[in-house]
Amino acid sequence: MANFTYRALTAEGESINGDITAASEADAIEKLRQRNLYPIDAKPASGVSRKKTGRRLTQQQHVTAMLRELATLVGAAQPVDRALAMIIETTPQKHLKQSLARTLTAVRGGSALSAALEDEPRFFGPLDVNLIKAGEAAGRLGDALDELATMREKRAQLSRKVNSALIYPTILACTAIGAVILLLVVVIPEFRSLFSGREDAIPNDTKFIFALSDWATSFSTTNLIIILAGGLLLAQLRHVDAFRLALAKALEKLPLLGQYSKLRNSAELARILGSLRAGGVNLPAALELSRDSMRSAGAKLALANALDGVRTGKTLADSLDESHMFDPMAIRLIRAGEQSGELDPMLRKVADIFEEKLETGLLRLVAVIEPVLVLVMGLVAGGIVLSVMSSVVSVNQLTG
Repeated sequence: MANFTYRALTAEGESINGDITAASEADAIEKLRQRNLYPIDAKPASGVSRKKTGRRLTQQQHVTAMLRELATLVGAAQPVDRALAMIIETTPQKHLKQSLARTLTAVRGGSALSAALEDEPRFFGPLDVNLIKAGEAAGRLGDALDELATMREKRAQLSRKVNSALIYPTILACTAIGAVILLLVVVIPEFRSLFSGREDAIPNDTKFIFALSDWATSFSTTNLIIILAGGLLLAQLRHVDAFRLALAKALEKLPLLGQYSKLRNSAELARILGSLRAGGVNLPAALELSRDSMRSAGAKLALANALDGVRTGKTLADSLDESHMFDPMAIRLIRAGEQSGELDPMLRKVADIFEEKLETGLLRLVAVIEPVLVLVMGLVAGGIVLSVMSSVVSVNQLTG
């Protein structure tokens, strides 16, 4: 058990602070709710701020935390303008605080919250604005804000898991590249003198390795320009839809990467679409917003086609099934939800199921990638050494 400091609202709307003992942050929040309080946040009572511990929140994490607080305050029957004013007082991020101050001015001037946030595209995208707008139209702003905060938290949690799982394979890949560069720059040049005057006897594969070694050791401005140009080209290609679509289709055909891609597409779509539908957004508009929020270019195209299918009378499941970009089990569950008239809760269940499946699939993928990287590193390094050594033996035999 640990101590947590908390901020919460009473049923009368009074803001209070205090300490509570709980097993975790989630447990602390649950205990506060059992006391008929509306928790705003709960943090370990270590007396050390996030800044001092070196943990810095990203801009989007600040926005998500703000939306969670706003959902709590509005859910506790606080007026939107008062809730915004309370959040502004405690928001540590300078630019977000300025954005919220402009939003508060607009709201007090008669604008709807969604309209005010739409004028702050740096922090709030179309997905955020439309979900809030649907909640305002249905008279369920607190629920819509809660849904939006939950969706953003789930997506951020999923991204963190993916990034954490890929740290070791990335380090391993960098180590492999470094080892090959070390061979080319330090080891291979030591063998050049052995072939002095006998270049004609060097096999073509060894000549290629020597050429790579020469290029690496005689690093010049031209080499730097080539590397920078290649990096710039790759960076630009990331924003080219045709390239991203071709890459997505290529990944789909690979055994493990293809399955991982489908799991991720299914989890993302179910989470975003389920949140939008729960917030009151109609299906065509929810599909359009989901399409713009997907990471995969292949999934974006699939949702664009699915949107056309839904508008012509097809079911969502049938429209998604034609793309082959989503997991078949997810399609079956969505179809069952449509047939039973329970599509919205089914989407939430699909999101929970596939986020868990994605985590398992990611661990399996990393477990395969790691030995493959080691094997490739060994084959490349061993191939370089074997090629040079065999050439040394061949030349010695010819001259012996």
